[in-house]
Amino acid sequence: MDRQEAQLLIDKYNNGTASPEERAWVDHWYMKEASGKRLTEDEDFEHLNKEIWEGTLKRSGLSAQKAAPKIWPRIAAAAAVLFCIAAGTYFYKTNYLPVSRQKATSYIQDIPAGGNKAILTLANGEKVILTDVGEGKIAEQAGINISKTAEGQLIYAIDPSSAQNANAPITYNTIETPKGGQYQINLPDGTRVWLNSSSALKYPTRFVAGERRVELKGEGYFEVAHDVVKPFRVLSNKQEVEVLGTHFNVNAYPDENGIRTTLLEGSVKVKESGHLAVLKPGEQALIKGNRIEVEEVDTEMAIAWKEGYFMFKNASLQTLMRQLSRWYDVEVSYTGEVPPTLFSGKVHRNTSLAQTLELLSFSKVNFKIEGKKMSILSPSAKKK
Repeated sequence: MDRQEAQLLIDKYNNGTASPEERAWVDHWYMKEASGKRLTEDEDFEHLNKEIWEGTLKRSGLSAQKAAPKIWPRIAAAAAVLFCIAAGTYFYKTNYLPVSRQKATSYIQDIPAGGNKAILTLANGEKVILTDVGEGKIAEQAGINISKTAEGQLIYAIDPSSAQNANAPITYNTIETPKGGQYQINLPDGTRVWLNSSSALKYPTRFVAGERRVELKGEGYFEVAHDVVKPFRVLSNKQEVEVLGTHFNVNAYPDENGIRTTLLEGSVKVKESGHLAVLKPGEQALIKGNRIEVEEVDTEMAIAWKEGYFMFKNASLQTLMRQLSRWYDVEVSYTGEVPPTLFSGKVHRNTSLAQTLELLSFSKVNFKIEGKKMSILSPSAKKK
């Protein structure tokens, strides 16, 4: 691949037209650069970085100040690709794409990426597998129409022609995503919720009285419709998050190290066992035991899953594997000592498990996939 071909690939990556294999190729080099494993020092990386940055801005018609937060990760990845190619240190002797596919088939079994999968449990106990139903109206409850869009979203909307009234009993629905699933739901008040894999949201089909209350298990991103007289409350384990209208993410998986609430816009109150913390945009509350710790964080990392990415910065192998286990619906086991490898990078979630592992192969961590089980082999275990 020469420089012109590389530039064409970079353009496709930046404008969103690259194939999954091409994106995986670029992501591979990005993770190399982000991990600090630069392949050569012969080329001036900063010069190439600036060249791609300015070229992309020129094509987009945006100013550097306005565009930087949105497109910088892609440009960084593109610059890493050009850096490695221009330096004459192309990782494989032949085109990477067919090699990647050949290596993927070396696994006993590959596992596809997750997708829009969920089960809706109605108030009467009826279960609706949302993956199987078509676009259109699914059910009606207490004057609320429940429908599914062509994009795979669940919509709750008040039916103005319904004979139901405010005195109708409150009913509850639950939407659950399995491992390998995700889903978006629009509640009757206009609040939008994105559920990550292996999560559940319980909510009333209509909000009455002086509050809007839902219960979350797992992870969810909320864009809450503003209502000054009805605060929105999210209960997860022992934590309660209270807002009037804002954007935030709650990670409450039981196998993670505490409950994390990350605020993107507005203001939220986080309560637990009599403790209270008020977050500002860019802050995250971590509840461990009965303590609340607040710190500034990179919000892009907290919601990368919602945007279709895995994103890590100095993450342990166990942290990474917990996410892969939920998204690809696999059981992870470790043989020998767990490698102390730390991972940094950004990888699309729409690639198969073998492709994702291929992007991580430079770390010298060995993986084995058999059915729905994935083994992590330490170097010492492999020699035995």
